[in-house]
Amino acid sequence: TSMSFDANQPGLLWSTTNAMDSRLVRIDMSSTLVVTGDDGVTDRLARLFDDTVATYAYTNVMALEFDGSDPEILYGIGTIIDIDPYDGTTPASTGPYLISIDTANGEVSRIGLISGDASDLSTMAYDHVSDIWYGVDPATDKLVTVNIGTGATTNVGTLTDPDVPAVVTGVVGIDFAGGPLNTLYAVTADTLYTVTVPGAPGPVNCTMIGTVSSGGAPITLTSLTNDPDSPEQLFSTDWSDEIGRASCRERV
Repeated sequence: TSMSFDANQPGLLWSTTNAMDSRLVRIDMSSTLVVTGDDGVTDRLARLFDDTVATYAYTNVMALEFDGSDPEILYGIGTIIDIDPYDGTTPASTGPYLISIDTANGEVSRIGLISGDASDLSTMAYDHVSDIWYGVDPATDKLVTVNIGTGATTNVGTLTDPDVPAVVTGVVGIDFAGGPLNTLYAVTADTLYTVTVPGAPGPVNCTMIGTVSSGGAPITLTSLTNDPDSPEQLFSTDWSDEIGRASCRERV
């Protein structure tokens, strides 16, 4: 029934509902950086805003990954929303951009538009052995390399399950795990794979490990990341916003 801009917290709107139990509603115009502890409790750290233009907030932030060089710098993909479109500063493009996030304060640095052989990335993974960044283009189901300094991408090949045979579609997460073996894993909403990166552009073979489940019940995954302290463990989230752990050698 109303709306108000929070001058002390840019990017935040407040409203109320028109019901018997009227409620105060918080509307976030930007994505929020959160941290989740081992107990599953999530704390808000900061809303994501541009480090050079104060009115540029970031939404649809995904494909988060650290490279280990700086524990406070997180890389990802994000889209700009201008919370004050009448102040004379309009972005030449809203994105998607390759970005870095200062986890200490939520400030976002634009590195560059996603360009080259992909126009967007649903997930990214850093190979610390070869010092190469990889990503997946959700529109084409292709694995690409990513220039972390510019956002330019180069095609590696289409993700393919040769045993079907068929293109592996809907990959929501990739990451390296397995300690010295440094294996690349990929997950769709319901299936975990290992991925063989070819030496030259061509089909990228995916070997199915198994369908994902929890307590025998199917679940829908939305991400994938490794645990540097436990090389044979992968972590993911599902649509219920719960965190799950999987063995690299077994079904979830």
